[in-house]
Order: sequence, then structure tokens, then C-alpha cells
Amino acid sequence: MSHQNRHAFQLPRCLTTRSDGAVVLSGHRVKLHALMTCYRQRGSVDEVLQAFPTLSREVVEEVLEFAARKPDIVESILDEEEQRLREAAAQVDQGPSLAELRRRVPA
Repeated sequence: MSHQNRHAFQLPRCLTTRSDGAVVLSGHRVKLHALMTCYRQRGSVDEVLQAFPTLSREVVEEVLEFAARKPDIVESILDEEEQRLREAAAQVDQGPSLAELRRRVPA
């Protein structure tokens, strides 16, 4: 089952599933994960709006109302995004260590 089909029937209009599986606010590139993390850290809609000035209060409130009504769905989406972030981090080439760089550079 594709990512898009998995969430499409459960999501309100304000959320969209991208082809890569990330759930974003419809019409924006802001991920649900980013909005929820911001809200949980800052604790208010006003703070979220300050962090994401392209979003309207109505959209943020609609997303938060969905999260309150369907916490299991939202947590599942956030868990999937966390997994995607871990997988992406694991694929990043870290390059040589500081010790290796020092070894390579003549004194």
C-alpha cells in the first residue's frame, strides 16, 4: 500500500500525504511533524504562527483540533516521520573523523 493511500482516507482537508510519505499541511511544505513538534515545545498557537509565518491561524487550529480528535492517527504519522528521519540520518556520509583529518594534514 502506498503512503498516500494509507493516510488519505483518515486525513482532514488541511493535511496531505506527499509521494514520499511525509504528511504536510495542504498547500504548504510544512510537515505535520514540524508543526506538532513546535506546538509541543512552545505551547501556543501564537508561537507556532511566529515560527511558521506563512500559516494561517485557521489552518493551525484545524490541524491541532484533528490531533486532539485523532491522537492515535497523529502519533502514528509522527512515528513514521521519526523513522524516516532516522533512516535518512543513517545514510548520511559522516566523512573522516577529526583524528583522521589530523593524520592527513602534514604538521
